[in-house]
Amino acid sequence: MSAFDNFPPLSQGVGPAQTGTSTSGPSLPSVGKPGEAKGASFVDSVLSAVEDVDQLQDESTAKAEALASGEDVPLHDLLIAQERADVSFRLLIDELIADFDQEAERHVRALLSDQ
Repeated sequence: MSAFDNFPPLSQGVGPAQTGTSTSGPSLPSVGKPGEAKGASFVDSVLSAVEDVDQLQDESTAKAEALASGEDVPLHDLLIAQERADVSFRLLIDELIADFDQEAERHVRALLSDQ
């Protein structure tokens, strides 16, 4: 089970009718499912997830800079962008740690079964 299985993509959001903002943009990052091959496709999915998180962080920074420079940026848009970036980053890290733990456990079991 992936850490992302419990969360809907942020691109689905709460909808424009409720917030008055667009919900387009990247969804939460995903670095693969447990048990998938960990070859080049895993690396590609990690890089893609990092790029998605980076894009969300860039959007958040751009809104903060726009607000600081006096542009009319709704505060709730800035806060939502900051939270999306933060949650995406945390979920990416959690997923990477979970994948690392699974790989470490697999290697330990392989070593123990060889004895």
